[in-house]
Amino acid sequence: MKQPAVLVIEDHPVQRLVLVRALEMLGFTRIIQAQEGNHALSQLEEHGVADIVICDVRTPGMDGTQFLREASQRKLVKSVILSSDVSSDLTAAILHMASLSGLQVLGDLGKPLKLSRLESLLRRYESDSAQPAGNKATSAPEPPSPEAIRAGLDRGEFIPYYQPKFDVRTLQPAGAEILARWNHPILGLLPPSYFIEAIKDCNEIDRLTLALADQAMAQTARSALTGRGASLALNVETCQLGNAQLLNDLIAALERYALPATALTLEVTETGLLSVQAATLETLVRLRLLGCTVSIDDFGTGFSSMERLCNLPFNQLKIDASFVRRLPGDARSESVIAATLSLAESLGITVVAEGIETADQRNALLDMRCALGQGYWYARPMSGDEYETWLFNPMVANT
Repeated sequence: MKQPAVLVIEDHPVQRLVLVRALEMLGFTRIIQAQEGNHALSQLEEHGVADIVICDVRTPGMDGTQFLREASQRKLVKSVILSSDVSSDLTAAILHMASLSGLQVLGDLGKPLKLSRLESLLRRYESDSAQPAGNKATSAPEPPSPEAIRAGLDRGEFIPYYQPKFDVRTLQPAGAEILARWNHPILGLLPPSYFIEAIKDCNEIDRLTLALADQAMAQTARSALTGRGASLALNVETCQLGNAQLLNDLIAALERYALPATALTLEVTETGLLSVQAATLETLVRLRLLGCTVSIDDFGTGFSSMERLCNLPFNQLKIDASFVRRLPGDARSESVIAATLSLAESLGITVVAEGIETADQRNALLDMRCALGQGYWYARPMSGDEYETWLFNPMVANT
């Protein structure tokens, strides 16, 4: 992959030099420097688009917020790292503004500069933008047709990938979330962003869910992963919960592979729960009565969360990665997570923190007594065979 071009906007010459030297130490050679926003725009017009901008907020002339708005409108930058000493609430607002402008937000570097923090933020760009060579599609394909999707389902091309969860205190595995991949015979291994919406549009989402569940349960039973790796979490749409047949089919699959209902978790995205019908509530209740776990995914990103916790029988919630990525040091995110953990504990609800990318984030969650975690720091998504091998020697990915 071509090395990213990095734009540094910093009006203080010594701080700018220190940041440039730090980038060079990390192996970056395509570095553009600017004192303030107008200077940065002229540099980009001369040198081309910047993949990453490391941007001070307070600069003379055009400040950082003005630059980000202008640069995003002119499509001159792709992602942003803030480098400033403003308050955490202002930092959060600026990063949110950048996200709304279409920029990939990598996080806040803060001041003074910490090399480890810089490296971690830059790695986010790499992890979000790069794919292993074996996972790349040969081109940027058009959305799949209903016929192609149904043919892929018929041929068993949709397969489960496993992203482990872990005990935040002991670092032992605590099951895995099942993620969909399309092992396309021509295009290679395709992520769900390519096919999920098309599968919903052609009403094959239940079929995909059952295909993933059947394969994951079969492997669990076949490889005797009946201990710490036996818990499987499936993502489902709220609309699927109104289908009683889907639940019956999942129960039948558990019985077919002699797995207990406690081995199955269904994760429902919070934003899909704005309007819950009686049939959906019935399914959630039946799942709990059977012994399954029902989880609110991306908790904190939707609305009326407190009402859902009161009225719906969830016994797990997953704190959205957008909060976890701001740890440690972001006072507001820390307060939100701490309050969520306290509320969940009082309600008897287990909490999983998503998006853990650094040891510092794990340590912050450990201090807050969060039970379970998930993220690239611990383990990336992996195939069934890789997961089975990994379980016998579960190594933290980024120690």
